[in-house]
Amino acid sequence: MPALLAGLMMLLLTGSAVAIYFVPGMNVFFLAFYGVLYLLLFVLGRRIPPAMIAYSRILLGLLFIYSGFVKGVDPLGTMYRVEDYYIAYGFGESVMPFAIYQSFLMNALEFVLGISLLFKLKPKLVTVLTALMMLVFTFATYMDAMYNTVPDCGCFGEALIISNWQTFYKNLTIDAFILVLLFGMRKSKPFFFPRVEWNMMVISALLFLGFEYYNYHYLPVIDFRDYKVGNRLLPENPQPVSYYLVYQNKETGEKKEYLSKDLPWDDEQWMSQWAFVEQRVDDPNPPMGLAFEDASGNEVTDAYIASPDPLFLLISWDLEKFKTKSMEQVLQFAHSCQQEGVSFVLLTGSDEAEIASFKAKTGLDVEVFRADDIELKTVVRSNPGLVLLRDSQVLGKWPWSRLPSFHQAKTLYD
Repeated sequence: MPALLAGLMMLLLTGSAVAIYFVPGMNVFFLAFYGVLYLLLFVLGRRIPPAMIAYSRILLGLLFIYSGFVKGVDPLGTMYRVEDYYIAYGFGESVMPFAIYQSFLMNALEFVLGISLLFKLKPKLVTVLTALMMLVFTFATYMDAMYNTVPDCGCFGEALIISNWQTFYKNLTIDAFILVLLFGMRKSKPFFFPRVEWNMMVISALLFLGFEYYNYHYLPVIDFRDYKVGNRLLPENPQPVSYYLVYQNKETGEKKEYLSKDLPWDDEQWMSQWAFVEQRVDDPNPPMGLAFEDASGNEVTDAYIASPDPLFLLISWDLEKFKTKSMEQVLQFAHSCQQEGVSFVLLTGSDEAEIASFKAKTGLDVEVFRADDIELKTVVRSNPGLVLLRDSQVLGKWPWSRLPSFHQAKTLYD
């Protein structure tokens, strides 16, 4: 009987992980389903068979390796999520510098726990540590789900974005698998000798921290964002945009909506009887997050992004944090662009006063446009960073520590 119940539990737990995709919001029946699962687990208790324990261990190990990797490949992105939590829970500005260290350590911890679970390194210690970590994560995601404290927890970095409720359900599923490991702790024996176990864990941690540092200092080796090299920021064959106009009858007050092309513009009598109220735009094309404007507040995004000519974007979400070590290269690059007649503009989230001060200090004389600093952080994980576009396609991206010469960059569009 315990074997049959254990098999049913595995099917239900694995099925719940799939079902999460179809339940984006709060669902009482889904929560009740988890309640039944946990009740069945406690009924099984220590009678859980070894096969169920091994299945849970391997599945959790692979999950934590994946989760740690997709966050470790973009430690700056994880840092931004940590900062969101600091703000949501009322921590002051003084703790913000610690966000990057928490990002590195949290990602590494998750990855090493995954390796340890998969290879059965220190199984009892690792099971307890994993349970404690998930206790914190489950509480945080419960608060997110109930009160929307942070819109996106970043549990899978930029690789997989799910709703707050889906994240909470996901953690409930993980907690159930961990409960299996906790009940089976007495049956867990390591594969390796203690010294080998510690060496494997330490080496895994050091290698992963080195991997994170590489991604932090340069750019993510795998880019999961919309602005990765090769992506188009605008659709190649855009769908037509429809404009709807609402008019109100001056006598009866009746309102009617017309597609702009169907409006009887040439009927003078009709036009005299109806007054324009509002306009509605139906754009079926996916929206682009990046938008920038000139000093007068005019949006100029499409004029630059859609241009068939090459365009270099120097991106700095905060000019006060601009890495000035790269300034000489930037000036040389901008000068070469000017000589070759290639567009080179600066996008920043800083205000006009900071822009003026920056240009005076550095001598950088290029067009400057303002954009949302959060979106600029999404475009490139470097301050500054250089992006090459042509006809809305991303041809190249470079961090400040690896800025190319103009002639090197030119080979991408010549």
